[in-house]
Amino acid sequence: AGTGFHEVSERHGDFAIVSAAAEINLDAGGKCASAAIGIGGAHPHPVKALKAEAILVGEAPSDALIEAAAEAATDGIEAMDDVHATGAYRMRVARVLAARAISDALAEAGL
Repeated sequence: AGTGFHEVSERHGDFAIVSAAAEINLDAGGKCASAAIGIGGAHPHPVKALKAEAILVGEAPSDALIEAAAEAATDGIEAMDDVHATGAYRMRVARVLAARAISDALAEAGL
């Protein structure tokens, strides 16, 4: 199993404006056996990225697959604007952080 976590905050130690976490297990053949991905800070509550997880499971990891999963990670999120960031910024950052978290999880899992 491998895990990855990334966040963006205004200053070190502040609450995250956006965060992404991933846990991925690979099978003996190197395909994704299971995936858990979460996005925080973009929506009023943390979101489990079910569509992104489904894209990964059963597939051999590739850059294109990671990008597809990262894009799907924000599906269903209604990003909020506040004094710290716009919703559009949160969505862009969430996709980037999801890709990084997935990549880190795959690397730690042995890919």
